[in-house]
Amino acid sequence: MAGNVPGTAIYDVFWARMDYLLGKNDKWMTCEEANSRVKAAITWGPNEALCNSFNMKDAAPDEMVAGTAK
Repeated sequence: MAGNVPGTAIYDVFWARMDYLLGKNDKWMTCEEANSRVKAAITWGPNEALCNSFNMKDAAPDEMVAGTAK
């Protein structure tokens, strides 16, 4: 993607996952949840940059210990 990103969906996924990685939230936002939020009109726009089955793994990282993965 180049230029402005239309919508809020990609930011919703990105910041939810960043909060998880920083220990501010104990729940990893899955792409299924992110897509449900778009369908419910909580967010809008594409989230394919983080939620696609071609090159992105939709799973929480390995267990976190003091901010770093084991």
